[in-house]
Amino acid sequence: MAKQIAGLPPLALSERVHVVGIRTKTFEGVDPIILNVTSTATDEYKQCSPMYALQEVPMPPCFQADDGVVGGVKSMTVEGVWQGLKMIPGKDVGIDESKFIKIDGARGFKRKAPKGHAITHYAGNGTSNKAGVDGSTFGYIDARKQIYLPTYKWALDIKLQERVKDLRETVKGLSDGQHLYLKDYNTNGDVEKEKGALSHAQLLRNYIFTGKVWPAVPAPPPPQQRQRKRKLSTQPVP
Repeated sequence: MAKQIAGLPPLALSERVHVVGIRTKTFEGVDPIILNVTSTATDEYKQCSPMYALQEVPMPPCFQADDGVVGGVKSMTVEGVWQGLKMIPGKDVGIDESKFIKIDGARGFKRKAPKGHAITHYAGNGTSNKAGVDGSTFGYIDARKQIYLPTYKWALDIKLQERVKDLRETVKGLSDGQHLYLKDYNTNGDVEKEKGALSHAQLLRNYIFTGKVWPAVPAPPPPQQRQRKRKLSTQPVP
C-alpha cells in the first residue's frame, strides 16, 4: 500500500470545497475553481471517474486474492468491479466479466434490475454462476461498504496520488473567499442512503481532507439566504 501523502489541508477549508451537479452554472466566492471529475472531463481530472481505465484494479478485500475465479481477476475500472459483481434478481445470470474489461466510456456499464427488485451483489469468494461459495450476497448498502468504497479508495491510494496531491495543494492555496467545486452527475454523499447513486466526488472530497473515503467530511453550509426587507408600516403613529 502506498504511503499517504503528508500535508492534509486544514479541515476548516472543507467549508469552501463543494460537490455540485454537472449542470451547475452559478457558484459562490471570488474566482471559483470548477473541476469536472466525471468521465466527460477534458483534462486529467477525468482520471478520478470510476469509469476511467486505470487498469489492474483488484477485487476488493471481501474476495480472497487467491481465488482464481473472482479474487484473482482484475478490472480496467472501479466501475467495472461494481457493475460486474451485481446480481440481477429473477435472472439466472452470474458475474458479468465483460464489465471488468470494458474501457470505452460510460455507456454499457450499468446492469439494471427488473422494476421492483432490489439490487444485490455477490459476496465473498463468488463464482461465475452463483453467489458466494456459502450462498451469501451483499445488500445494496453493505455492497457499497464492502465493494465500492474499498475499491475506489484503492484507486485513490495507488493510482491517483498525483491528482490527489494537486487537489490538496489547490485547496491549501485557496485565497480568502475563494471556493472549489467538484462537478459530478450525482451529489449524494451518504453511504447509508439507498435512494440515489453514491457520488464519487463526495468520496474524493472526503479523501482530500482525511485520506479516507468514509466517514464523510461535513458538508459545507448552504448559501446564505438573502433576508427579505421588512416593509415599513404605513399606519399612523398613535
